[in-house]
Amino acid sequence: MQRPGYTLVELLVVIAIMALVAALAAPAAGHMIQAMTFRSQASLIAEKLHALQMEAIQTQQAITVVRSSTDLKTTMGRSVFASDVLSVRAPEPIAFYPDGTTDGGHLILYDSSKEVPIDIAWLTGEITVGTP
Repeated sequence: MQRPGYTLVELLVVIAIMALVAALAAPAAGHMIQAMTFRSQASLIAEKLHALQMEAIQTQQAITVVRSSTDLKTTMGRSVFASDVLSVRAPEPIAFYPDGTTDGGHLILYDSSKEVPIDIAWLTGEITVGTP
């Protein structure tokens, strides 16, 4: 008469399969986390740019964002983005005007392996974040 249960060999096979699946899934999870970090940083920059646009409308004064080494600042010296790990490319300054319009522009948040575009529409001032 056989007793119910699993043999040692069956348990070892199941553990080996689980280890193989975990080893294959780990790199994909790392890439997913990095992409989510990029996306959240880009969204944070977009939120700050939108806040500057609203401030320009409320104060009735133009606000210009310029690139300074690896960060973004307003011409008044306020930081928009700074990071030790990620960098930002902004080919030209971006101005937000009191009527809600902008000069428009394109920013790129990047590191050694990925980049995320951030676009600012010139007429509407709409800020969109691309995918990494």
